[in-house]
Amino acid sequence: MRTQSDPQLGATASYWSRKCARTWPARATDNEHMIDDDDVPSLALPKSPHWRALTAEATLASEQMASGARGLGALDPIRIGSFHTALFSLSIGYERMAKVALQIDARIETGNFLSEKEMRKRGHNIDTLLDHVEEMSIRRGYNTDPDCVRPKGDITSAITGILTGFALKGRYNYLDSLGAPTAAPADAEKQWDADVMVPIAAAHLSDRQRLTLEARAARARLLVDDMAKLSIGALVRRQDVFGDVHTDLPSAMSRKQLYKLLIPYSRMYALQPARWLAYILTALAQDSVGSSGAHGDVPDLSAFFRWMLQDDAYFRQRRDPGKG
Repeated sequence: MRTQSDPQLGATASYWSRKCARTWPARATDNEHMIDDDDVPSLALPKSPHWRALTAEATLASEQMASGARGLGALDPIRIGSFHTALFSLSIGYERMAKVALQIDARIETGNFLSEKEMRKRGHNIDTLLDHVEEMSIRRGYNTDPDCVRPKGDITSAITGILTGFALKGRYNYLDSLGAPTAAPADAEKQWDADVMVPIAAAHLSDRQRLTLEARAARARLLVDDMAKLSIGALVRRQDVFGDVHTDLPSAMSRKQLYKLLIPYSRMYALQPARWLAYILTALAQDSVGSSGAHGDVPDLSAFFRWMLQDDAYFRQRRDPGKG
């Protein structure tokens, strides 16, 4: 089993040789997956500027990913802003995690971090950043462990593709469109609905769930009919991500209920690449201990990303997996 590191050492205690099997942090239980204050290295203690910078970046990345996961649980097909809330945080979290990994690898291999100019060249293309991390992990031999193999399923790839587009053009697209009326903002919410939710429904929505949705819609229609007979009006005006206006209760209700069934799976697929990155970062932190160029500069990254080292069931079942 892995030995718990002293946070003041900067990383886990044992250096992993490529010829040896790496051991990972045990998947956290319900009561222990959160980071306790005692587990997080204190910034009050004297540390190298590099250690402090990586600690700050790891904290930011973890918090943004947790916020994004929380946002995914609140996706609402008739609240366009709910998509931007989730995607904004996820795009920042993924970009930060990937760039931290590339910086630590450079420090281990060359004794130097990537320069500001080199980091700017990496840009905000999340798919490209993940490609670079994958290439690095293969070069370092991490991919011999199943946990360090990048997930590339159709739904997962669609999600990282949407996040890439959002990071490149979508974070401020609606604000920018206000001053350029002829420019149509990229609709990440439409992409998410079509490229993520529809495939998830095809893969995971059971016949029983479909029948339940149809039955609820039928009951809603009966309710509206009964209200009409009593001369009681029921007007629903809700606009979904495609701009369609719902003026009847059944269609508005059905769309929301469908999303409630699919959201746990969308969260699961969205966090699978994060789990992979968390394992890569943990491995890099371990390797930094035995590196003359990086020793003492890298904190115990597993402490920051421990909540991501969970199985798919955990991601589905936890509405706020970063909190517990």
